[in-house]
Amino acid sequence: MVAQLLGSEERVVMPRKKPLESIMDWIGRSVRLKLKDGREVEGTLVECDSYMNMVLGKVSQYTYDKDGGEEKVGEYETVLLRGNN
Repeated sequence: MVAQLLGSEERVVMPRKKPLESIMDWIGRSVRLKLKDGREVEGTLVECDSYMNMVLGKVSQYTYDKDGGEEKVGEYETVLLRGNN
């Protein structure tokens, strides 16, 4: 942690985490991810690798209509998401 003095205010600057480190903090927690094609999946983040491939457990899949209405279109025990999605 670095403290900077800016005028009369002291500001604390936290070191930045790399994206993968930030994602690893979410393992075991519920996440909701938006895929490139607009679908969303929600589930528990089980694992993530250096290519950003992710394994989710207890997954629900959602789509949205033109009016923004959400529709649950599937439920899955385990899903593997490729990092390029």
